[in-house]
Amino acid sequence: MNGGFPNWNPETAPHGRFHHYNRFVGFLFTAGLEVCQHYLTYARYSGDDDFLHEQAYPMIRDVCRFTTSLLSREEDGRYHLEPANALETWRMTRDPADTIDGLRTILPEFIRLSERHANDAELRAHCQHVLAHLPEPALGWWQEDTSFEADVQVYAPASRGRQPPELSNTENPQLYRVYPFGLSGIDSSDLDLARRTFDKRNFSLYAGWSMDAIWAARLGLKEEACSLLAQHAAKFNRFRYGGWDSNDNRVFPGDLAVAPFLDAGGLSAFALQEILLQSHGGIIRITPAVSSTWSGTFRLRAEGGFIVTADFAAGEVRVAEVESQLGKRCVVANPWPDEAVIRCGSVEVARSGEENELPSSLNRAPPTSSSAQLGPRIPFRHQLGMMFPMKRRGCPAEMDRMR
Repeated sequence: MNGGFPNWNPETAPHGRFHHYNRFVGFLFTAGLEVCQHYLTYARYSGDDDFLHEQAYPMIRDVCRFTTSLLSREEDGRYHLEPANALETWRMTRDPADTIDGLRTILPEFIRLSERHANDAELRAHCQHVLAHLPEPALGWWQEDTSFEADVQVYAPASRGRQPPELSNTENPQLYRVYPFGLSGIDSSDLDLARRTFDKRNFSLYAGWSMDAIWAARLGLKEEACSLLAQHAAKFNRFRYGGWDSNDNRVFPGDLAVAPFLDAGGLSAFALQEILLQSHGGIIRITPAVSSTWSGTFRLRAEGGFIVTADFAAGEVRVAEVESQLGKRCVVANPWPDEAVIRCGSVEVARSGEENELPSSLNRAPPTSSSAQLGPRIPFRHQLGMMFPMKRRGCPAEMDRMR
């Protein structure tokens, strides 16, 4: 049936020459960009340069080549994509937010890697030109009946195209700029706009693959993130043995799906980590979205090859420790409203609001770029294998180390 188009004829079709056409994914061009982002994230966590060069780079290069080949430069000087689906939800649109935001994220990474390895100069130049001429993000509120309110200041799932969009699923492509692509978040200049977009999202916790708790965590909405995490588990962690469900097929008693839904469990675990610790963009943020009712201790990996251990009570960090596995420079967002101090034994390594360098007695690594004052952020050079306790100024000495 060709995904709802029984009369699809590849010889006369206006777009593509598909012999089998699926209306959900036939014009969805974001998946490759997502895979690239996950490859890059793995490389940032692991520091595996061989993986980055031998496996990630070829994928990123070819995805950039393919996706940019779909764009057309129009009279306004911008590169546009039409027709295309905004995820599986809004079909046959123009400049879908998820794809364009994916390009905004992945093209700079390809350009950087291409320059680093002195490869693919022609494609790099093309991608630089495309990146400089992508369309501005579309604004306005799309409602489920496909009506459009242009005066509502939120990110739109796409631009209005030559034909009315068709609604076919329940996703929020306008929030892919928050996650997975990381263009908007706690530290971004468009935080208020992104939060309004989240508040006006069309679909909330509709299926096991809903990412509401992750988006709330990335936007620093502490109480909402923790509440959505619990609601997601209550709604979809329904198999008696602990398996996760979704709502897109109902076979067994109680409307349980025909098979466990692995996406739901993975998203729940990832949302919890994003609530406790975030490290995208080169900044470690400790308890960025923890509710004031939560207390606990965690030990999690951070991008850059760090392991962060923290103890918190009533949503407030009591003490934290950063351990380096790769010896890279570290930048930590101060989790307290007043001064924070980082030590190595009895030696003060860094404090918030100051320019920090690892003391010469501890700095056995070759010099790297100097640290700079970053206001509420605390940059310092990290020695491989060392543990650096971090505490609030005036915290009792017995809390200098995590146990």
